[in-house]
Amino acid sequence: MRRGGCLDWLGLEEQVVWRIDVNPALKTVELAGTSLAAVKATVQCFVSSYSLSQRWGTAFMLHPDDIDGLQYIGRRSGRTCLALFGDPTHPKPHQAALKETRLGALTGWSDLWAMLTATNVRVTNLPAEIPPTTWG
Repeated sequence: MRRGGCLDWLGLEEQVVWRIDVNPALKTVELAGTSLAAVKATVQCFVSSYSLSQRWGTAFMLHPDDIDGLQYIGRRSGRTCLALFGDPTHPKPHQAALKETRLGALTGWSDLWAMLTATNVRVTNLPAEIPPTTWG
């Protein structure tokens, strides 16, 4: 979908956005501020190398404190993001409490163009007429 710094509209049309509500009592580690010092890490441990960040993620996932996931600042959005541990074959207790809601097509999101502009992303193969927003 993404080539040469651009997104293809046809690829965007295929994307669906979901909202996932989580239990507010999740046990997570915030990968920022004093939490980093507590685990003897820096932000570079999570952004400099994919293999290094994967090793850190694995260490957190296997830690005896049995945390549910990690909170981090998204590189492009600048917002807090959540990575949850667990999968269908090795479910964690928090997975049963996840509530998924289908919001709609990404191209129907009212804030799509603002987000693309803010992240400096160009879109190719635009249709002659952009469909109206349907959610958000």
